[in-house]
Amino acid sequence: MRKKLVALDCRMYGMSGIGRYTENLLNQIINNDDIEDVEFVIIDYNNKLKNFSNKKNIKKIINLKLKPFSIKEFLYGHFYFNSIAKYTDLIHFLHINVPYFFPKRSVFTIHDLIPIIKHEYFPSHKVIIYKNLMNRIASKSKFIISVSNNTKKDLMRLFNVDSKKIRTIYEKISVNFPHKKNRFNVKNYFLYVGNRKKHKNLNLAIEIFDKIFDKYPNYYFIIVGKKDSKFDEIDKLLLKINHKKNFVQIIDADDGDLSNLYKNATALIFLSEYEGFGIPPLEAAYFGIPTIASNSSSIPEVVKKGGILVDIKDKEKIYLEIIKIIENPKLKDKLSKEALNNYNFFSNYPELEKIMDVYREILNRR
Repeated sequence: MRKKLVALDCRMYGMSGIGRYTENLLNQIINNDDIEDVEFVIIDYNNKLKNFSNKKNIKKIINLKLKPFSIKEFLYGHFYFNSIAKYTDLIHFLHINVPYFFPKRSVFTIHDLIPIIKHEYFPSHKVIIYKNLMNRIASKSKFIISVSNNTKKDLMRLFNVDSKKIRTIYEKISVNFPHKKNRFNVKNYFLYVGNRKKHKNLNLAIEIFDKIFDKYPNYYFIIVGKKDSKFDEIDKLLLKINHKKNFVQIIDADDGDLSNLYKNATALIFLSEYEGFGIPPLEAAYFGIPTIASNSSSIPEVVKKGGILVDIKDKEKIYLEIIKIIENPKLKDKLSKEALNNYNFFSNYPELEKIMDVYREILNRR
């Protein structure tokens, strides 16, 4: 019996959170001994995935000269993907960067709907393109995988997608940070990891910590993540605050650096307005580090009891919760244990098995 061929669009490999999702899924595939009915065709960009050649369950790798989120992709990508669809049984797009006329036998992973939920943070033309594309995905795709129940609810509410067409499949988390000598001589700090987009509310965290440093001048707030410009809005804010020396920016942190920064932090700060899933709280949980996080969107699904959930509109309450972590070691120890339990849930989550069930459900349809 011929094995079915599933093409995986992995062009976002190495790019931000979607890149992590792609990498984790690929590693699950090549380390699985139980897949007998399916082989994978990996769609690459810039030859980033050549090391996956001849790996278990991988049939072939195609290097597609089609940059994610390019005009070429949107207007002409259907020529490339329809040619792949001719010899594969199904294409799984791991993100929304797809041509408008995508192949009929397609599955999509939708991580979030930020350009629609928080449209005020995006150029109007991008919001229009995103809405049109999402409408087409909602109506024409064979199946949609959402990475949280919150994203599923958003899809049903905003695009009237039948719940039977959507399946929530969480991300399986596998933290494997390399060992590296700690190059940061900082103690007593809170940590932020992520980009600096407006919905992340990094400015809110900075304002709150500037007040906290009035009372605890021996603490620091470390901000980790790349910038979109050399001098951005966060840089401008950091020039205006009172305790400039208590804020540390690290733009060039690699995974080894992240390991050291996570394991020695007092807590992670994650005050985002909206997330489809949210990887940093689980990376912190691997080290038993709790998270102070917003109680919005999918974040409570991810953080669970391994942190403190706060209303981002209540600055005073957030301030007091951070103070609690500093002043109450027993509370921190309790949250640390819950964080470790939470990481264990997601590290053992059968993500690939659930995705394979979706493939088989579609492939077995006549």
